[in-house]
Amino acid sequence: MTGKPICKPDGSSEKIKICMKDGQLPSGEPQSFYFPEGHPRAGPFKGMALILEERGFGDMSKTRAECKGFKCAPGATACCCHHILYNQPDFANVDSLLEAICMARGVLVLFLPKFHCELNFVEQCWGGQYRHRAGVHPLIDDAQVFEPIPTIYGRIWPWIEWQAGSVGIQEVPWASSSS
Repeated sequence: MTGKPICKPDGSSEKIKICMKDGQLPSGEPQSFYFPEGHPRAGPFKGMALILEERGFGDMSKTRAECKGFKCAPGATACCCHHILYNQPDFANVDSLLEAICMARGVLVLFLPKFHCELNFVEQCWGGQYRHRAGVHPLIDDAQVFEPIPTIYGRIWPWIEWQAGSVGIQEVPWASSSS
């Protein structure tokens, strides 16, 4: 694959339909999101309402597909089909395509909070380099002033565990110190 669009002989773009993998019903059985062969509508996506009905949510035909702008009311649990389906275990616990590709190659993907400099390796490395360079003679080799990544990782990891809920804030070093 070159990343370029594939064209048909008539010049139009070649489109490949990629279906979602089956979900899982509460009973543990697989649930297809597409109408099966032999069905009068064989092939197309069933739709969120029908998928939820198959999962035992009753008649969902009058439930809206999504809240305006995907902004559900705080605390709402059954305001729209999108919200209900999004919170189903087999939808909520799915790895992204990036995670799946990286895992297949043996690479761990760690998503950090957006724009949070205290939990961002790049910002920590940059800050460490800046701190070490302050007042250092310009002829000193970079390897002598760079803070090693394992040191940064060790400083950040307790915060990541705290955000995941696996430790209390009192167990995070320097969390209560004012800086």
